[in-house]
Amino acid sequence: MSEERVICIDIGYSKVAAAIVDSDVNNQPEVLGVGEAPTNGLFRGKVKEVEAVSDSIRNAVMKAFETIGSGKVDRVLVGITGMEIEGLNSCGVAPIQAHNRTITDRDIETAINNAKAVSLPTDRQIFLIGQQQFVIDDKIVSSNPIKMAASNKLEAQVHLLTCLENIKENFERCLIDAGIEHSQIYYSGAVGAEAVLSLQERDLGTLYIDFGKDTIDVLFYKNQSLHYSKVYSFGFNLITNDLCLCYRISYDDAEHLKKEGTAYPLTDSEDLQVYIRGLNGQDMKICRQKEINEVIEARVTELLELIAADFRKSNFQSDLKFGVVLAGGGALQTGIEQCVKKIFGTAVRIAVPEKINGLKASFLTPAYVSLYGLMRFADRQTGCTVVNEDEIRSSRRDGGARRGRWRLFFANIADFFRSFL
Repeated sequence: MSEERVICIDIGYSKVAAAIVDSDVNNQPEVLGVGEAPTNGLFRGKVKEVEAVSDSIRNAVMKAFETIGSGKVDRVLVGITGMEIEGLNSCGVAPIQAHNRTITDRDIETAINNAKAVSLPTDRQIFLIGQQQFVIDDKIVSSNPIKMAASNKLEAQVHLLTCLENIKENFERCLIDAGIEHSQIYYSGAVGAEAVLSLQERDLGTLYIDFGKDTIDVLFYKNQSLHYSKVYSFGFNLITNDLCLCYRISYDDAEHLKKEGTAYPLTDSEDLQVYIRGLNGQDMKICRQKEINEVIEARVTELLELIAADFRKSNFQSDLKFGVVLAGGGALQTGIEQCVKKIFGTAVRIAVPEKINGLKASFLTPAYVSLYGLMRFADRQTGCTVVNEDEIRSSRRDGGARRGRWRLFFANIADFFRSFL
């Protein structure tokens, strides 16, 4: 068994999912326990109530520990989204002084640090850096230029994800309030995408869309790198709200209608009758399935057309060679594949996590792709570089050198959480 045990926590807007991951005798990832709890205290990517979110995190982790009891953990990986994330491409140059000098790690670090030295509003910070590629002497393009010869300069091309500072700090406060003082926070969209996208998909050009309850994450990969990202502060919860208003029914009943309906009706002759319970104990209503499907289709089409329009503005539309990959709970909506194919005119597939030893089959659905991404990230690093706290502080307008390293969290979390009972 590996000496390192990791807790992965995915903070979504419908649920918080937690998994305890270790390695088996063959050094393969093994899930020791999984737990989840409904998310409270979040709205459209923002923390509304710290205590409510903390309780959700604590409950999910405690359920994960129920199957193994107590135990020491070495790292805590947390996935979050929302936060009014904005992505931008940047480049930085490291001068090479001597003729035909070999490129070193220091040259790469200098180029990336210079790429990070962008002017940002005072309330924003760099949250994640996605490495794209390096250009040597304006001629040679490489994904790993170590030990290559250069006579002029090394240019690093990166994709920067920025977020509002106070929003990220609020998530950190929720974790601290839940008893987790030191954690590594990642963008769940990128971690999930890099876990389920194949090397070929990330190389040829693929648009990854994660449909959440209150947010939608959109990322575009080509040449093995992240080139475009956008996070929308709304999600498939809009469909549920539409059904609530159209039929004057409760939220739970509307959720049921959404799951039973389809976003892409196959025929125009759906005359099935659906019985709906009215609000406040009112009499049952009789509605046609076709009308329900039309409500779902209209909203899904609107969301997808907005995503497609924004993506076209990025000028990467012609690079969409492989297709679209869907994840998140919204990817379970019947007919979503046909809708995406109609609007984007390309191949579509729905991503599901691969089997990990100890992970139950009920978690092998698109709704758990982000948690799966954290599990895989605990096993091996992905192509994204996460910026630590000191680097974030030095990425503002005044620049500064990178300082410090992530601290590992060594504590008996199970016993600590039991103190709240």
